[in-house]
Amino acid sequence: MTSGVSTPHIYPEYCHDLSPSVKKWCPLQVVDVHRLDDRGMYSNGRRLYHHGNHPIKWVRLTGLVVAVDEFYGRRVFTLDDSSGSCIECTSPAPPKTIRPGLTNLATSVGAETKTNAENQAPNTRPSVSNPTVPWELVDVGAVVKVKGVITIFREQKQVEMIKVDILRSIDQEVRCWNESLQFRREILETPWVVSQEQEEKCRRRARRGMARERKAKKTTKGRS
Repeated sequence: MTSGVSTPHIYPEYCHDLSPSVKKWCPLQVVDVHRLDDRGMYSNGRRLYHHGNHPIKWVRLTGLVVAVDEFYGRRVFTLDDSSGSCIECTSPAPPKTIRPGLTNLATSVGAETKTNAENQAPNTRPSVSNPTVPWELVDVGAVVKVKGVITIFREQKQVEMIKVDILRSIDQEVRCWNESLQFRREILETPWVVSQEQEEKCRRRARRGMARERKAKKTTKGRS
């Protein structure tokens, strides 16, 4: 006897251009991140996770920093968003001259922004290896918005940070929470559906792309 509950279909990567989640900074709660499923899929060499059948590549979290640690050349912020779980957010450690501190937040913002701009190479985007983080402002008690990708360390999910913003008002926090609720209501709570016609169209397009790649490789090999 079956339960009558069907599992949503997991679509192959060639359908991901149609996904409402995979190309977005998905505003999730920490508890949602820990519940994401590993379906053995990858995107650009990085593991891809799923909420139901929605592929999740990039996440955005909002919460309170409750611990700051540094080990093995990495800075680790522990984030608590009152969802029932905490999560570690990690990145390469900043230069030793930079120390976290919130003693004079209002007067530090301008200087910190200037420091980040000076340290950022021209025309570079933030990444897991070169994140944009206001190091001097992120300390225990700071409320932050973290953008990053999910990784696994010792069988526990972490977030590798790409960008961190300090939230300085209740209005900013409420806006982030509302965006998370809206994303859950409008996207995550409804299974992603791709019609057979759309899936076949995506499959044919992927095959054409693979054929072009093989042809290009043969041409390059013939010239060498």
